[in-house]
Amino acid sequence: MSLDIFGGIANDIRNVQSWRNSVTELCAQLGITVLYDSLDEEDFSDIAEEVKNFGQLRLAYTIYASEADHDATPLWIEARDAAMEVFQKSGVNPSTFKLEDVLQLRRPDNYRKEILKSRLGGFVNALRLLSQDAVVAVALVDGGIHRVKRDSAINCVNEILDSFILPWDCSPNTLYVFGKPSS
Repeated sequence: MSLDIFGGIANDIRNVQSWRNSVTELCAQLGITVLYDSLDEEDFSDIAEEVKNFGQLRLAYTIYASEADHDATPLWIEARDAAMEVFQKSGVNPSTFKLEDVLQLRRPDNYRKEILKSRLGGFVNALRLLSQDAVVAVALVDGGIHRVKRDSAINCVNEILDSFILPWDCSPNTLYVFGKPSS
């Protein structure tokens, strides 16, 4: 298996092209490949169902580490390497394979700042910014979606950033939904 990262944005239909341009530009700046409308029917339906109370799913995307391999796993590995380095520099060698354990770890003060420097950390943080005017969904899964978390943007993004300490194949397979509907 490999890690899949996909999601969508529910917003006003008049803004779809603007959102697409924003995500495209973001991914280009981070060196991430993005494809639109390439989700399989089941994943698209899962996301549409979770955002339906906030509006119609207008933009669906999938991201990859590079155009050549169509795999998001290297993005997670890069973020995890950064996470491990931060912990190891603080004298801690976390060895955990469950999200519940990760959420209990005391993180070094610079942990999230350093993780944001990774491509995946930067992407997730930018979704937080985009969610100020739309409802954003992002799934990071090895297989299928096993959990849905609907919460504030900061809580969802922090949980995602914190989960990077896990090996990619131990990710919580979560679809995160956050943001506010456009007016």
